[in-house]
Amino acid sequence: MSEKRKIMSFVWSAKDELIRCFIDYLFEETDVIITENLEIPLDGETLRLFANEERKLPRWLAIWLARKGYAKILTEKNPDELLGKLKSFELKQRSRASLVSIPRDFIIELKRLSEKETDPTLRNKILDRLTELLRIRAMKLFGAASTAVLKHQELPLIEDVFYNFARQLIENWLDALKEISFEELLKEILLEE
Repeated sequence: MSEKRKIMSFVWSAKDELIRCFIDYLFEETDVIITENLEIPLDGETLRLFANEERKLPRWLAIWLARKGYAKILTEKNPDELLGKLKSFELKQRSRASLVSIPRDFIIELKRLSEKETDPTLRNKILDRLTELLRIRAMKLFGAASTAVLKHQELPLIEDVFYNFARQLIENWLDALKEISFEELLKEILLEE
């Protein structure tokens, strides 16, 4: 496989991993309050929900119920709070050498906020700020990946994908460097035996 194909494969698998992260996010439980009595058939069983009941549900179901007006997601942050945290995390991250701890679902929530924003100027501003924060963090993640410093540290879902790719990329590069023989290549190039 050519280097260009390997890089393209890496890019496409990164997209697949981000989709996997989003699906994981959708299956995490979140707190909701039910607004009316409901019976929902799920996988051969009936899920009974009662008005004013507070409970944990998979996020995908909570979002669906909220969009239909049957529930309110209690853990959903308001846009101003998310944007305030983005600014705060960006300032802290610029001033520190190590990674600042951010909530596990923060990046996904900000991305979703930008996608729901109807004002294109504000949408682009959110994406630009998020991208800048991720650029700063990516360099620190890449440095940490080279030393395996974050091996057991909890990272936000999206950054966990980058960290694992960076670790894999570094390990593959080091393995390739160990395995390759420049002298053997030189002999082949010079047609020596």
